[in-house]
Amino acid sequence: MLNRVWRKSRLVRTRRSFRRTLTFYIALAAVLPVLVLGALSYYNVKNGLEKEMDIWSRYVLNNSKEAFEMIMNQIFYQASYLPTSSTTKDYENVFNAISYENKSVHTFAHDLNGLNEYLYFKKNMIKMMSALHMNNRYIDEIYYYDEEKAMVLTSDGLQYEMDKFHDVAWLDTVREGSDMFVRMNVRKLNGNGIEKNVVTLLYRTFNKNNAFIVNVNMNELYAGTIEKMSAGRDDYYLYTGDGDMFISSEGSSIDRLKTIPMDLMEGEESGSVLYDKHYLLTWVHSDKLGWTFINHKNLQSYYGNMKRTTNMILLACVLMLLVIAGLSPYVSSRLYSPVLRLMQMIKQKTDASETLKEFDDFGYLEGRFESIYNEKFDLQKKFTEHLPMLQTMFKYELIKYGSFSRKELLAKQEELALHIPQGNLVLAAIHIESSDRERSEHFRGKQVQSLYVQQWMKETLSDYLGFSAEINDCLCLVVHIAEDKRDSLYRKLQQAREEIGRSSNLDLTIGIGAYCKDIMELNRAYHEAEEALKRRLAYGNKQIILYEELCTAGGNSYHYPVEKEKALNHLIASGNGEAALALLATIVEELTNPRHELSHSKLQHAVQMLLSSILRTAETLELDTDALLEADADLYDKLLHKTNRDDLLATLSALVEKIILCYAEGADENVNKDVQKIVAFIDEHYNRDLSLVDVADYAGFNPSHVSRLLKNGIGRSYTDYVTEKRIAHAERLLVSTSKKLDVISAEVGYNNTYYFIKVFRKHYGTTPSKYRQAQKESRNKEMDKKKGGQG
Repeated sequence: MLNRVWRKSRLVRTRRSFRRTLTFYIALAAVLPVLVLGALSYYNVKNGLEKEMDIWSRYVLNNSKEAFEMIMNQIFYQASYLPTSSTTKDYENVFNAISYENKSVHTFAHDLNGLNEYLYFKKNMIKMMSALHMNNRYIDEIYYYDEEKAMVLTSDGLQYEMDKFHDVAWLDTVREGSDMFVRMNVRKLNGNGIEKNVVTLLYRTFNKNNAFIVNVNMNELYAGTIEKMSAGRDDYYLYTGDGDMFISSEGSSIDRLKTIPMDLMEGEESGSVLYDKHYLLTWVHSDKLGWTFINHKNLQSYYGNMKRTTNMILLACVLMLLVIAGLSPYVSSRLYSPVLRLMQMIKQKTDASETLKEFDDFGYLEGRFESIYNEKFDLQKKFTEHLPMLQTMFKYELIKYGSFSRKELLAKQEELALHIPQGNLVLAAIHIESSDRERSEHFRGKQVQSLYVQQWMKETLSDYLGFSAEINDCLCLVVHIAEDKRDSLYRKLQQAREEIGRSSNLDLTIGIGAYCKDIMELNRAYHEAEEALKRRLAYGNKQIILYEELCTAGGNSYHYPVEKEKALNHLIASGNGEAALALLATIVEELTNPRHELSHSKLQHAVQMLLSSILRTAETLELDTDALLEADADLYDKLLHKTNRDDLLATLSALVEKIILCYAEGADENVNKDVQKIVAFIDEHYNRDLSLVDVADYAGFNPSHVSRLLKNGIGRSYTDYVTEKRIAHAERLLVSTSKKLDVISAEVGYNNTYYFIKVFRKHYGTTPSKYRQAQKESRNKEMDKKKGGQG
């Protein structure tokens, strides 16, 4: 009804020319791709430009960073010669040097040689500093600070008293520190009226009260590196590790610097970011220097050439539009001709003249075709929706009531597209028992349980044709099988029942009716299976009950010993072989006792349940049941053909003894393998930051279990074993190498050097340094003895 109203509302639209509409869409289809491709090309070129600018910025910054690091390393190594040179040692070792500085030449008329020697060494000091200053353009100035004489010598050949020297920012660092080398932070220095940024390098001499001070001119270093490599229209900035800017390119605006989102660089060693649409910020951090190199680029100045590309695209669109405007009338007339012929055919076959006068042609055609399609679709949909329900109802009535004649049965099968075997059938009614066992959330609903069991049974009995139906809380399964193969069906049902119990904790009782040679006997077989299920309280739940056995058993009221079976499995799991074999003998005695008069099939079924229970216990103990049955792969079939008490007892006893023996051997072997696996992992990784939790994660146990394994396996705790490995390794490194203590501490797994010394002293009674010295002296004495003996 709604479809008809909708179609009518569409048909009453004002009639319009289809040819004009067709012309418009042809033009749109031609021009739109050009516009889309033009826009995509524009953005691709723009993104490519941004990417190339980013690559160039990174290239300049990385080269600048490497140039800065290389030059600073060069200055560092050149300047490190100053405190260790013989010139410095000669100057500092002049006897009576303080007196030579403080008194006049006439005072030392009797010691002119000493005075001349002092002045000679002093001149050499100035020459050495001047040579280094002249050979490196980036060194601004070099001082030599002499604390005892309270003076400063400069590379320019000047000498100042300390209280009159113009640059004393480094003095506190020299006096208060004790390091042989210190690199100070960037600072500003005003020399000759010019303010410059310098990095001061302090080199303490062997006379630790004196030092060389080397000032590196950062402005000159910037001009010789970044300024030469940059394009000249970008802004470059250098920041210290504290976030202070100390160098910027000429012409860079401080106001522009305030707009840079510096927080984007936090936590990143290098990177780039595009912000405010056309500003590109690129940075690189130097770990060696602790500085950050920044490039700030305004991409707007690079976009100028892209306007020509945009104009070309617009021109192409205009030309294309003009061409399409000339061709579209001809194309539309050619496309409209099939519609015109279709409308003429409709006029001839139907009375559509009035409709065509009132509505447009395409609206009418669309409504006609849509109406036909919807009617067909509705019929097909209704049939598809009801087919599964009709099939289920047919199966339900066939099993429970059997109210169809053979002719009606065949007709219904064909009508509902069902293929059902017509004879050699077995009907099994499956009932899901209530149980106190805990189940997962997936198996708590009755409907879910039934679907799960139904799916499992279909997979188990996939070799047999049949069908299933749910009747009165039971799942009725109809199986097509030959009469002489029913025992194999019962075994498959038993195995499926046990597998379902293990996987989902669902307990099943299965009632099976008498064999049906014809499909018309299914109703009788259903009532027989239902009767068999009613006897489950007397015969025991969770088993298969055959109606044919109920008829032949008479007054026999023997029940399968479920509680004794549970006790037997418990004894097997606990390794009590003697008690387990005794209880097994009792169970076999009951099964084969003549007074119970068990039928052959009943005895077979009981033996099968007992064997399945024992093998299930073996699987619980994580034993390989295939390996246990390797010598007797067809053990099931052999037992089913044995009715003699002694044969049954001997076969089952051998299996129980083998399970208990394999479990005992496997337990000891697994423990030894676990200990070896854990010790091998510790031996390989003890020199890292390794914890007991890491070892437990690797081994797949909890930490307390790993501790017990190590204590029982090697007689030591985890901490003691790791400490012994680390200290033994450290002792070898102390004796055989000259590495520093902090390096050795890190190599053996201790990040804290003081803690390493404490642990070493606890094991050897002395510190690592004293131990190394003692070992060195011992080796020297042995070498002296050998040399003396040879002499």
